[in-house]
Amino acid sequence: MPASPNRYTPRLTITAAVAALLLAGGCGFSAEESNTELALQGFYTAALSTDGKQGVVGSIVHGGSLWDLTQGERLFNWNHKAGGASEIVASAISGDGSVAATADGQRTIVLWSISEGKSLGFWSAPGEIRDLALTERGGLALLGLSDNRVVLFNIREGGVLTTLLHEDIVNSVDITPDSNLAISGSDDYHAKLWDTNSGRLLQDWDLGNKLVTVALSSNGRYALTAAQSGRAVIWDSASGEVVHELNKYYDLMTRGSTYSAARFIESDNQLLLGTTSGEVFLFDIDSGTISHKWQLSKRGWWEPTGVSVMALAMDPGTNKVRALGSNGLSYQLAL
Repeated sequence: MPASPNRYTPRLTITAAVAALLLAGGCGFSAEESNTELALQGFYTAALSTDGKQGVVGSIVHGGSLWDLTQGERLFNWNHKAGGASEIVASAISGDGSVAATADGQRTIVLWSISEGKSLGFWSAPGEIRDLALTERGGLALLGLSDNRVVLFNIREGGVLTTLLHEDIVNSVDITPDSNLAISGSDDYHAKLWDTNSGRLLQDWDLGNKLVTVALSSNGRYALTAAQSGRAVIWDSASGEVVHELNKYYDLMTRGSTYSAARFIESDNQLLLGTTSGEVFLFDIDSGTISHKWQLSKRGWWEPTGVSVMALAMDPGTNKVRALGSNGLSYQLAL
């Protein structure tokens, strides 16, 4: 499926000077180095490659597309029907960066070749997809569905392999690169850790509010669970015990940050976190401290609309952090 010509030119804006003035005295947050416009009116979904150099977005106006984020260049349009923009509601990139998946509101899921931009398979999903994750080479997809199910799906050949259950909408899922462990977070207040080979429930964590974000370290050692305005916890996957409480004063304030994006990096001893308020944190698991924090800028200081962080990644070669915001901007952050 060839990409159609770009309909607009991305806009690169150097924001450090302006943001520094706005954030002067602002609790030690750094501003981004630069940002690039990828969508005119924001995203329904966004995903990043492991190194943050490529991104898949579902634009509100332009539908699905793959981007070279180092150049700010749209490589392919990835819509599910010719001649129109699809409402892409979920997306993911495989760990090795070879394939990506997009899902639309009509329950169609498509696997794409990142190098060639062509579709490798169109499938009808078993339900309305709220979130999806891919294994290392993209052979399997973990689907979080609105009908309370978590489904392990063979996205290369089609077909449901395993079905796991919650008691309400499943909002967030993740799977280890080897596909042995999966995690899911639901409106039923529970995050669940699963053995995908047997379908056995390994851990069941009650967060006391609707789950927004879950993530697993690549080695499966750690699990991140984050509830809406509530508890956010790094767990030991094997024991089920708390490693770190991220909203430390939740018990006193009965409210905490809502983490809308999370990714384990650097041999799984660091965690990138993004909030619905446009904050990005680099958390060191060994020391239990935040080593870096940034505040993403809005499109303009006069605009009331904020930005929620949708995807995060770090390039190990440059130590540059990439963030995709709900406002349609791609941000580059430096340590």
